[in-house]
Amino acid sequence: MYEVHQWGTMSPAVFQRPRQACQQMLARQRLPCMHHTHYTMRQRTGSADKLNCRAASDQAEPDANAAGRNMAAAFAAHVLQSGAASPSQRRKPSHLMPPTQVVEAQLDALQRNDWPESDAGIAVAFAFSKPHDAESLLPGEISSGAAAAWGGSERWLREPAFKDQLHSPPFDVLLGCDSWQLTSPMSFPKQREGQRALQVVSVKAQRRPGDPLLGVGPGQESLRQYFFTFCLECISQGPYKGCWMTVGLRVGDYANV
Repeated sequence: MYEVHQWGTMSPAVFQRPRQACQQMLARQRLPCMHHTHYTMRQRTGSADKLNCRAASDQAEPDANAAGRNMAAAFAAHVLQSGAASPSQRRKPSHLMPPTQVVEAQLDALQRNDWPESDAGIAVAFAFSKPHDAESLLPGEISSGAAAAWGGSERWLREPAFKDQLHSPPFDVLLGCDSWQLTSPMSFPKQREGQRALQVVSVKAQRRPGDPLLGVGPGQESLRQYFFTFCLECISQGPYKGCWMTVGLRVGDYANV
């Protein structure tokens, strides 16, 4: 049985009631909250503390951006306390990450593509895609900035073109998908050179106009199941030595043929 990662249910403590959690944390910190029109602020004058009670909403926080920063900080603290993965965690290749975890890190990021900023998930996928000069770089050198394109052909794209590719069919269904699941064990095809791996995944996402229904139950007619095969390679030398990186993503199941 493979684990299903569904948007909105992966971390219930984080995503179901963020507003209430933020309000509670702001109340404990005595910070102004955007969901209240009144708040109590302690003001120190000389050696005595005075309460400035029930300040009117038009006298609350003159800087709306400051209130927004307070809310964002409270939410980030709530995410941290809940044990959810930080946006900065698992977002860069590491020789300590097995190939299955590399696939999971990319799918998790693409499912929440615009968190914490726009196209953050695509940036993660680009970071895990094999750089063109991955095995020729010396320690301390910076990559040329081109990485393996996703698809059947061997191409190299810079990040803006890579973003355009993932925003276009057939890969656009990965962005903000409803759920994803690893559908088979990781396979390691025999190669004359290098170490390769294949991982099949199924993704439930909004059905494109004209696509037939597939793999969904009653009440899910707006969704469709899509299958992809991640093609990965273990880098043999250079600063990425030992890292599993994506060298392509193909539509369909190519691991069991």
